[in-house]
Amino acid sequence: MGSAKLGLLSYFVSGFDAGERDILFVPVGLGYDRVLEDRLLTEAGRTGVRRFRPRVTGVITFAFRMAWRSLRGDFPGFGATAAGFGAPISLRAFLAEGHHDPTEALGRALMARVARVVPVLPVPLLAAALEAAPADRAALAAEVARLADALSAREAVLRLHPQGLGPTVEEALLHMQRRGLVGADLRIPPGKEALVAFYAAPVWQVLEG
Repeated sequence: MGSAKLGLLSYFVSGFDAGERDILFVPVGLGYDRVLEDRLLTEAGRTGVRRFRPRVTGVITFAFRMAWRSLRGDFPGFGATAAGFGAPISLRAFLAEGHHDPTEALGRALMARVARVVPVLPVPLLAAALEAAPADRAALAAEVARLADALSAREAVLRLHPQGLGPTVEEALLHMQRRGLVGADLRIPPGKEALVAFYAAPVWQVLEG
């Protein structure tokens, strides 16, 4: 990671006076059913080019397309969003642990805590289940239930449909089908694998972390 790349954290650490007020870092994780720039982000991940700017014409086209779909009653919406909050880290207590590179260690600790509190929403949960290539709705529901149980065992933050996993699956499936991320046969269309993996990432972040 490197202290030089941690920006503001390095200033907090280097300028901290243990005799003054403590500094508390509160991990905050955000979860989304849809990220507007998802295609730009997956393309950046594919090419390795992190500096990208959406074209103005693309933004205008997207806005008009969404407005037209809304007028036709075919707008899938942007789904749910949620925030999760983790236990704060005291900078005074952290520095007292005597880390060799406290800035880098603090950055890693914060990233780990943020990863644990990113809420898992219906679309990410379904996306992860679809990667198992379920044969039918029953198999899909079983895979969703298995993942939800595994996430709960890891104390993940689940923000699903209040009426249970059945409505969670139906809600997310409708959203993803309207976006063309999954077909009626429950298969991920060619070329959409990276997008589905992008949305499934919060699930694997918890289960494989």
